[in-house]
Amino acid sequence: MDFNSTGERLAVAGNDAQVKIYDENSSAKDLIMVLKANGKLLPGHSNRIFGLRFNHTDENMLYSGGWDNTVQINDLRVGGPIA
Repeated sequence: MDFNSTGERLAVAGNDAQVKIYDENSSAKDLIMVLKANGKLLPGHSNRIFGLRFNHTDENMLYSGGWDNTVQINDLRVGGPIA
């Protein structure tokens, strides 16, 4: 898991191969997004995710690494991987 640079968003991932984004400003810590596959060329993770890191100069960018032997660049504006 990782917080963005402002501490407003928390990214969490694990066994289910999904990246979930939570709003830390809401009183209920609402789930605001689950990153989705972006077509056949960018299918998202296919196995457990073991690392997440926000880009602290662009809070819309999030890097994830998984047991599927991929590191993916995710853009929160797109809602999933871009590379």
